[in-house]
Amino acid sequence: MKKLFVLLIVLAFAMCSFGCDKSEENDYPYYFIGEIVGECEWGGIVKVVDYGNHDFNSKEVIMHEVRLGQDYSVGDYIRVEFDGLFLETAPPQIKSAISIKKTDTT
Repeated sequence: MKKLFVLLIVLAFAMCSFGCDKSEENDYPYYFIGEIVGECEWGGIVKVVDYGNHDFNSKEVIMHEVRLGQDYSVGDYIRVEFDGLFLETAPPQIKSAISIKKTDTT
């Protein structure tokens, strides 16, 4: 009887690990580090120097929220956190980032 009880508890924990809500993992932002190298009509052109936890098939990304001027300059390094969604153009475009922070080099 004790073995059956222990087995049921083990199964309950195993089922919870597969079936419990893991929304926190899905909400974890993707990130990369890049250097601002220019600007186009849609936003800043960022050269990816550290792909972080997201792998683009491009060495550059267009960031719609990065505009040269008061906040950003060519040569600034930024860490971009985003939800993983981007326009599959050449180069890819990110319309909305979760956060963009200036950083030192990689």
